[in-house]
Amino acid sequence: AYKEDPGRFLRMILKAGSAEGKGGAAAELDAEGHPPDTPEAYKEAVKNDYESRWHKKAMILEPPTNLQWWIELFKLNNGWAPPPEAWADILRDVTEREVREALARGNQNSAPGPSGITRATWLATHDTNSTLLVEVMNKILRTGDWGQKLMNGLIYAIPKKPGRCVISNARPICLLETFTKCLTRIIKDRWNKIISEHPTVERAQTAFVPGVDIM
Repeated sequence: AYKEDPGRFLRMILKAGSAEGKGGAAAELDAEGHPPDTPEAYKEAVKNDYESRWHKKAMILEPPTNLQWWIELFKLNNGWAPPPEAWADILRDVTEREVREALARGNQNSAPGPSGITRATWLATHDTNSTLLVEVMNKILRTGDWGQKLMNGLIYAIPKKPGRCVISNARPICLLETFTKCLTRIIKDRWNKIISEHPTVERAQTAFVPGVDIM
């Protein structure tokens, strides 16, 4: 649909979220209340349901303003992979400075993971024996083996809004080990540097990209 008529393709996308269109997943039951009994029947049920969503009468007739911007946004990208030197930089050994900066930048009052070791404790440990964390992190980068304990976390329910933490006002939060968050922060910082130097990411991806905002 995009290649044949980009404008129509865009209107179909916009219509999917409009108040006039149907919402929810495709119907999984037939008229008698039975689910399709074969993969072919299920595909046909999905096809019939979604065809009604894109019915010509329900489409937006007038194209939105700045249509060319939308066409550009939905263009298919060529595959992208960082240059070889980028991978080498991402997976190079961490330094004592990187570890200390990653620990210092975190919230000093953040809750620890299952071990109970706080960020302040890790920072004091690093200042006393700066090679300990560096050696462990570099072993992880070289082998890819984090170990089960570093991947464990504590899941708690916290209120979405001020008030009681009940099912209708709760969301889960996972407390990972501070050590684990420190290493992932270092890797994330390296990725940000690579993306800044080689800004070839998915066209629709604008969140969390250095120097780019969602607007």
